[in-house]
Amino acid sequence: MVPSIVDVAERDKGFAMVHGAIQRGHSEPLRHLLNRAVERGQLPPNSDIPQLVTALVGPLYYRRRFSREPIDAAFARAIAMQVISAGVR
Repeated sequence: MVPSIVDVAERDKGFAMVHGAIQRGHSEPLRHLLNRAVERGQLPPNSDIPQLVTALVGPLYYRRRFSREPIDAAFARAIAMQVISAGVR
């Protein structure tokens, strides 16, 4: 179903706006957490929050939807550490 939703969003601007708003809503808690990390000096002040969200969520989405590999705390921690150490901005 997800590929169909993405397909419709690519062709219908109104649907794309609704779909985008829903997706941004899903990632709002993570964006809030990352913004707080910037405020606390735990991430660089010039951190690109949308890019960080993509780098953190992308591997989880890939595993869940495509590779069907397990998502556990160790995997999530490894992804977070890779993103932070790579200095994604």
